[in-house]
Amino acid sequence: MTDFEVEYSEESLFQLRALDIPVARRIFQKIESTRSDPHRYFVRLVGRNEYKLRIGDYRVIANIEENRKVIVVLSLGHRRNICK
Repeated sequence: MTDFEVEYSEESLFQLRALDIPVARRIFQKIESTRSDPHRYFVRLVGRNEYKLRIGDYRVIANIEENRKVIVVLSLGHRRNICK
């Protein structure tokens, strides 16, 4: 079984750069650790096609494209701001 690739949207890269370095590193490492089996870590958002990944008080919103074996990170941020 091949690992999924990870693609970051422009918005998610901008949001990642805005975070403190230790927080950003933790989020990046967690996303990388999900590559072998993303469905084990990501939870489908109710009524939407996107998935969320919890990392402490932070959330990552992503699409999982099975046919291309790609996790597309759409946005990320603190949980109080992310799903608005």
